[in-house]
Amino acid sequence: MCHYFDKLIYLLLSLLSASGQVLRTNLDDRCFLDGGGSTESFFVKESLPLGSLLGTLRVYGDPSRNIELRLQNDPENAVEIERRTKNLILKKSLDKEGIDGPSSLSFNVFCSRIGSDDPGFTIPVQIRVTDVNDNAPEFIGKLPYTLNISELTIVGSRVFQGMRATDKDQPGPFSTVEYSIQPGRFSDYLTFENPLEGSLVLTKHLDYESLRTFKVGIVARDQGTPHRETVSELLVTVLDADDQNPSFYYDRYEVLLPEQIESIKGQKLMVQPKDIKAYDKDRGLKLPVFYSFNSDPNNDNYKYFELNRNTGQIYVKTTIPENEILSPVTLVIKSTQFDNPDRYALTTLTVSRGGIYDRDLKFLQKTYYRRILENVPLNSVIVTLLTNKPSDRRVNFYVSRNEEMNFSVNQKGEVILRKSMDYENKESHIFEVIATDGRRNDSALVNISLLNINDWDPRFRYPQYEFFVPAGNDFNGYNVGVLDVHDGDKGDYVSLEVKGPYARAFDISNSGELSLRDISRINSSETHIVVVAEDSGIPPRRASVPVVVKFASSHQGIERGLTASIYSFLDENILLFLVFGLILSVCFLIICCLIYYICRSKDRRRKQRDANCILYNSSSTVLNDSLPARENQVRSYPKRNEEGSPNPLYEEDTSGLSGRSSSETLMSDPERPALNPMNPRSSKIRRLHTTSNSNEDGHLTRIQWPRNSIPRRVKKLSWEDELEEEENKDRDITTYTESPNISPMKVPSSKSSPSVPKQIGPTIYF
Repeated sequence: MCHYFDKLIYLLLSLLSASGQVLRTNLDDRCFLDGGGSTESFFVKESLPLGSLLGTLRVYGDPSRNIELRLQNDPENAVEIERRTKNLILKKSLDKEGIDGPSSLSFNVFCSRIGSDDPGFTIPVQIRVTDVNDNAPEFIGKLPYTLNISELTIVGSRVFQGMRATDKDQPGPFSTVEYSIQPGRFSDYLTFENPLEGSLVLTKHLDYESLRTFKVGIVARDQGTPHRETVSELLVTVLDADDQNPSFYYDRYEVLLPEQIESIKGQKLMVQPKDIKAYDKDRGLKLPVFYSFNSDPNNDNYKYFELNRNTGQIYVKTTIPENEILSPVTLVIKSTQFDNPDRYALTTLTVSRGGIYDRDLKFLQKTYYRRILENVPLNSVIVTLLTNKPSDRRVNFYVSRNEEMNFSVNQKGEVILRKSMDYENKESHIFEVIATDGRRNDSALVNISLLNINDWDPRFRYPQYEFFVPAGNDFNGYNVGVLDVHDGDKGDYVSLEVKGPYARAFDISNSGELSLRDISRINSSETHIVVVAEDSGIPPRRASVPVVVKFASSHQGIERGLTASIYSFLDENILLFLVFGLILSVCFLIICCLIYYICRSKDRRRKQRDANCILYNSSSTVLNDSLPARENQVRSYPKRNEEGSPNPLYEEDTSGLSGRSSSETLMSDPERPALNPMNPRSSKIRRLHTTSNSNEDGHLTRIQWPRNSIPRRVKKLSWEDELEEEENKDRDITTYTESPNISPMKVPSSKSSPSVPKQIGPTIYF
């Protein structure tokens, strides 16, 4: 029955499968999406040009034959379907940011079947726009940027904040802005503290007097590929600060007193080239200044003149005697800022007489002496030649022909060096200087002496020397060779010295002759030394050259040199060997003392252990010798057995104890050996025990020590016991004690034993 039922089910399934295939064969799949989807999505870049293909619909059917496609719900009107195709065409620009066009598109495509009464299908379509780097950064704020900064601002200070640029692209690399300074003339003055922030830092010192305003280019660039950038300008204005001293318009002023000087009291003097005047070099501040004499207490010429504090004009204060100011005098004038006395400037005013005092042109000295170093730099002022007409601009100076190439004299009378000097070529320069005003002449002699400096190192003729000593010439005093050395400094002499491991084997003279001094110090056929040359200059200069000395092959000579070197080493270091020997001797004595101490300590502990053993063995013998037979002394107490039976010492009645009257009842151990009566040590121990077990009346105490009532092994009390135990282990000896009970058992007196006296005190044996 079940078999027929299975066949029926199989037949039904076969029929269903055949009908499904027929249905699939006749199914119309037009307007269906390929893959079974229900929507279409496309991704396009926002930079896609108009008329470009957005995508192709994956719908079954041919729009040119059996299906029809048309758009629905397209509010942007940005897409169209290409005729007789499934292609979507862009009609309007796209923009991810939504500024120049839609950022995304959503519409429907209606598909209808041609030649069929079936309703059509609506296919939703999504067009998603992806971002591209199509926007450049834009600066925010008023452009161009301006910055006012003081010239005293410290390099490294933050001088500008808040500069910002934004990029309209979507967040990411396309909208991340980096800042930088555009390369240019003034780009080294500023830099950004962080490329991602708009904070500027000063990188170079500013000076209002040399640079008052400048511009730099600011670049804002995104991180796209390729990147987009925007350039703006930053106008920097440097603010002046009080960092400059006042300054006079001229370095030097002159005034000529008139002939009738008695009648000019209170009169203003005519100063050349112009009236004295100073200004503040901080042009942006223009701070006021006042004038005063920087008077010298030793100069009385200031008392004849008066200086206006505000204008700087010079007046004659009092009458000048005829015997004063016969030669030109120099007055120092000081200009000071009102608000800061530390800011000031100095100038000189030369006052001279006119009239009869201004007749002949003369030098104030006929000869000028100077001593200078030979390395004085060029254009240095060597000496100043003074005349009696320092304010006369007609006076000119000339140098004699023999030195006109080396020196020159300017209109101020300053002798200037024009050519380098060399002491080795010429030690002194003597020349004549002529002064003329066009009508009168005068001359002076200038003597310049050069001071030598040590500017040359000693120089050897060759960079390396090599000498050969033939066989048979290796004796002390043999002249090995000559080294040529020269020093370029005039007057310096050179001293030579031998350096190196074989320096003691050679000797060298200041003339460069190298000779053997001690052949015994040489233990090889080739030696290397260094010859050092030092000149006598201040500071001295040195030079060195390597020298190789080769000897003819001779084994005997090498052995002789080696032996001599060993003896020489011993002779030179004898003190060192003595010190080491003394230290070793002291160490040996200390070790011997330690060994002796250890042996004595072991021997003392051994003797102490033997004495304890003798005392232990003799204690029982003393008791056996002094007491009667065992059966008359005490009843034995059984030990606690393994089953835990009680000890009769604590439970049984002790009234049955018996013993002699007036004597101590002690327990003896028959297993212990008896003391030798002939041994004096045994007798001594016996006397000791007898004395210790008797009371004041001469009676023994009635103290009974049960056997094995206390463990035999004694606790270790010190480190000596531990050492002793280790020694006993080596000798197979174990230390025991005779029941060292802390509180002995007292035998109470009873009626049956009235003869037992009262106990005096316990005696404990170990």
